[in-house]
Amino acid sequence: MTSVNTAIIPVAGLGTRFLPVTSSIPKVMLPIIELPAIHLIIQEIVDSDIQKLVLVIGNDADTIKQYFNPTESLKKILKSQNKEYLIDKIFELNQKIEIRYVTQKHPRGLGHAILQAKNLTQNEPVAVLLPDDIISTTDEPITKLMINEFHRIQQSVIAIRKVPDDLISSLGIIRHNSKDFHEKLFEITELIEKPSIKDAPSNLAVTGRYIIKPEIFDILENTQPGALQEIQLTDALSSLLQHQKIYGYKFPGEHFDIGTPLGLIKANIFYASQKSEFKKELMNWLKNQNSIY
Repeated sequence: MTSVNTAIIPVAGLGTRFLPVTSSIPKVMLPIIELPAIHLIIQEIVDSDIQKLVLVIGNDADTIKQYFNPTESLKKILKSQNKEYLIDKIFELNQKIEIRYVTQKHPRGLGHAILQAKNLTQNEPVAVLLPDDIISTTDEPITKLMINEFHRIQQSVIAIRKVPDDLISSLGIIRHNSKDFHEKLFEITELIEKPSIKDAPSNLAVTGRYIIKPEIFDILENTQPGALQEIQLTDALSSLLQHQKIYGYKFPGEHFDIGTPLGLIKANIFYASQKSEFKKELMNWLKNQNSIY
């Protein structure tokens, strides 16, 4: 059985929707309660039994690197105050996964970002996690659930979710075989980027998690740049689909698009409501706000 040992997270995006704050802080470092979003994504990888991580960074990623390597001065200050526990979560994460960095020197699309990690993947299937998508499941993390399906069918698996009509024209939508593999797996026959509602073959959208066979890297190397001279992962997956089956996994749980300010707010409210120290006061505050407006 082919294992999934490496995950890739592209974090070189500029985060223009969050300017001006992202002029000095990478978007993936924006917090969800006390943890930056990137920490939650990496925790998902660790909980999915993946041992290696490649972070595809931009030219200005010192903040990300520093987060995973706290300074000696900070350690000394916290130790003197008996507050070392405040950064224990970082050390726990570091002990469980090997993090390596590759640089995408110019923003040339998601496919190009993934391609930068090729030499660190050892010609094995990889998990790709997009940090704009935070997904909370009640049991095992979504990446683990998808790996389980990959092991069972030995084909690439893409996370999908049902979306309302007003979002269809801004997302990648799948066409699928009318005979579903089972209630959660759909055999994809076509990937369509941002179709009109009229032309959309379904309301199932691609959602930020992929388990992809290693042939994707050779395809990416030969994929011609499209609009804005970018190499897109969707184009490469469409080419892969001509040679291999790809399945969509309709996942259970909550999804938050934290690539938008409103999505980040929703994620913070959701995760705060899961914490006992916040839940009661937060719910009361939200109830009062609802009565006011």
